[in-house]
Amino acid sequence: MFASLLSSLSNLVIGLYSANKAVNSGTALAEQWFKFCASLIGSALVTFPGVWGAVIISDYKLGINIWIALVLGFAAALISTSAVLAVLWTRSPLTRGIPICWPMSVSQEILKGGFNVVTPSENPK
Repeated sequence: MFASLLSSLSNLVIGLYSANKAVNSGTALAEQWFKFCASLIGSALVTFPGVWGAVIISDYKLGINIWIALVLGFAAALISTSAVLAVLWTRSPLTRGIPICWPMSVSQEILKGGFNVVTPSENPK
């Protein structure tokens, strides 16, 4: 069931992307949303396992039980990933005016800083 839902959603996104690209020669709205979704997914795929692994390794080296280190790493990865996605959401011009709610802990992570938003240059060399 999940596979068919995922397949249907991907076909819809690809269809919208192709149709909008054919109609508009410039950067179309569907293309901008596609890039934004790719940015969200890519950021989540980089942040979550990176934070989880780093916390597990550091906790385990401190002598904490591996199972506790796994749980602590998972919790830290969830909070960090939600903070990173919230930063991307709030900085995107596509999501202006779309409200989003998040817990206080995510706001605290955002206020601490430490997030780098990397924007590719317009003219790559």
